[in-house]
Amino acid sequence: MFKSKDGKSFGSAYVAKKRDSMHAGAGDKSMPMGESKAAPRTNPQGEALMSAANANAPDNDVKANPEGVDAASVVAQHGPAVSTTVHHDHKGGNHVVVSRHANGHVHTSKHSSAKEAHDEAAQLAGADQPAAGAPAAPEAPESDGFSLPKLA
Repeated sequence: MFKSKDGKSFGSAYVAKKRDSMHAGAGDKSMPMGESKAAPRTNPQGEALMSAANANAPDNDVKANPEGVDAASVVAQHGPAVSTTVHHDHKGGNHVVVSRHANGHVHTSKHSSAKEAHDEAAQLAGADQPAAGAPAAPEAPESDGFSLPKLA
């Protein structure tokens, strides 16, 4: 049996501690159950205090996110992206494009609108460049007199 501070017996230690916290006397310095001495870790909006304080902090990783680098220069240096990912935060107004290139380079850029982010993702993927395997113009038919029939 578990006894509370006032001497009442309970079958559970949790219940005994709860009774002690609910019936704390004036001279008792224990905190009521559910309250702690530590400061709260969230703000009234429910955001973590550490992340809310650093939400607008600039990125310190210059190698991963250099300033002033546009998509055309990244494509010229590293080739078209193998994969592009666009992350949207519509409430915060942040749109992040992450592109991975064949040589292992990862490029990250932040944008204020979704359209800008998607336009850069298309440019990083090489959408404005002609495909390497596709011919520039259709070839002329051979002069042997044979032509393929046009199928419906």
